[in-house]
Amino acid sequence: MPNTLTLEEAWDIIQEQRKQMRLMEEQIKLLTQKRFGKSSEKSDDPGQLSIFDDCIKNNEVKDSRVFEQPETTGRTRPPR
Repeated sequence: MPNTLTLEEAWDIIQEQRKQMRLMEEQIKLLTQKRFGKSSEKSDDPGQLSIFDDCIKNNEVKDSRVFEQPETTGRTRPPR
């Protein structure tokens, strides 16, 4: 004789499976967010990047060559 369930037992099983499915969906959401979400790299010191603020505000550059075009030597690459 096959094992039969009452309607109430079947309903309890369905409810439990729905609860498990919601839990797994939440886990997938959290893991996806952790893996593909915003980077967790954050500065512990809020003033860490502010050391450059004064130089930027005052337009101070210690080495102006940083913004110059590279020198050209007039040489070209030999043909292959």
